[in-house]
Amino acid sequence: MKKLYSSVFVVIFFSLINVLKAQILSVAPGTEFNVKGGTKMVADRADFNFSGDFTFTNNTLNVDLVPNKIADISTIQRIYRFTNSVNYMPARLSLNYLQSELNGIAELELEFLYNNGKGWVYDINNGLNTAINLLQGPSMQHTMFNAFTAGKYLVAEDLIEVQAYPNPSVTEFNVMVLAKGQFEIEITCVDMRGAIIETQITRPYQNVKLGSTFPNGTYIIRAVQGNKPMAAIRVIKL
Repeated sequence: MKKLYSSVFVVIFFSLINVLKAQILSVAPGTEFNVKGGTKMVADRADFNFSGDFTFTNNTLNVDLVPNKIADISTIQRIYRFTNSVNYMPARLSLNYLQSELNGIAELELEFLYNNGKGWVYDINNGLNTAINLLQGPSMQHTMFNAFTAGKYLVAEDLIEVQAYPNPSVTEFNVMVLAKGQFEIEITCVDMRGAIIETQITRPYQNVKLGSTFPNGTYIIRAVQGNKPMAAIRVIKL
């Protein structure tokens, strides 16, 4: 792959009854671009399939080749960067990668990694390998990021894990966060719109009860401890 020195503009493909000619877009300062649900946006082997309407403002997508090791993570040698942060995009991300880009990473270990402006994290949008050389994730409607790539974390002791049981539950969830040390952990529960339902402070391996007053539905429980990557789990209240 040739080294990319300049911005790779976002390419929008409109999926209508008749296939229209691809349009190249860079959203200039002071302008907006509205993307309708059902639109497919493609940029250098990264596809965004929009499930809802979205507005880009003052943004351009850049694709950079980078070393495959960045601050305790290993990545494919391709990072996508927006000039400004993207907030809660209602789109499913699909990433096509080459075997030569894996750099020793097993395909089943690949996950989507996002940079939220403070560092590289992963969350409920962790990817699923649905085919060879293809990584797919659910909607990014709960993710804020200014860059993304595919890779894995190298330092296991820096990772935390959130567990919830029973799941599904008709009453409440017993939530526990597995992490080293005794530093405080913030647990946040959000609904599928991204609205915060409840927040609690706990410590590793302490049981926290959530959900007794929640209406029936699907929720995301997130756990954050310091600068470690965020952990999350999807739960269902019956």
